[in-house]
Amino acid sequence: MSKDRLVKLWDAETGRLLRTLPRYDGRSPIQAIAFSPDGGMLASGSVDRTVRLWKISGEPIVTLTGHLAEVTKVAFTPDGRTLVSVDERGTAAVTHVATRQTMFELPTPAERIQGVAISPNSRRMASGAEVIAYRPHIRFPEPLPLREG
Repeated sequence: MSKDRLVKLWDAETGRLLRTLPRYDGRSPIQAIAFSPDGGMLASGSVDRTVRLWKISGEPIVTLTGHLAEVTKVAFTPDGRTLVSVDERGTAAVTHVATRQTMFELPTPAERIQGVAISPNSRRMASGAEVIAYRPHIRFPEPLPLREG
């Protein structure tokens, strides 16, 4: 979490600060951040219940609203077309990046979601809380049954 309310880009090999993105409101700590798979965009989630998309240059793209609690997780699908954001209540919003439209929300589970992962083919999402559960994405086929022997 960034208590100074700034998004900073660092060189992972040298530890050198490359860029500090401009403040967007100065009040809300950043809880989560993720790179897009192509490295050209960042998503940040914050205490103010918003998700912000940024160009890697630091230019803000859009602010996404709709969460009813602090945004604690953000993750892009490997194909970069979809962004999943999770709030403190455990609700996950699945948003189409190009249109910036929320395609659907996953209902709040009994336990808060503590982590989210997206499969390499962008077709499945797993969320972890007290119990790990697969969550459907758009038109996921059912997994094939395992064959014994």
